[in-house]
Amino acid sequence: MTEVKKKPISGELRKIGIGGKAVFPIEQRSSVITVVNKLRRELIRNNWDCEVKDNLSKYQVEVTRIR
Repeated sequence: MTEVKKKPISGELRKIGIGGKAVFPIEQRSSVITVVNKLRRELIRNNWDCEVKDNLSKYQVEVTRIR
């Protein structure tokens, strides 16, 4: 079994620009969803939004900023 390398979520998502993408291990999925919802509320005046997709074949969660 391979070791999962966890990444900081909030900082990574804040720094991606529109059209940018951040990738996290599938094990961090629930945390990614929580942080995304928090950022949507915190950055509502900036129209911050993203799309979250699971890539099960690669065991990843992909977050793409759309606004």
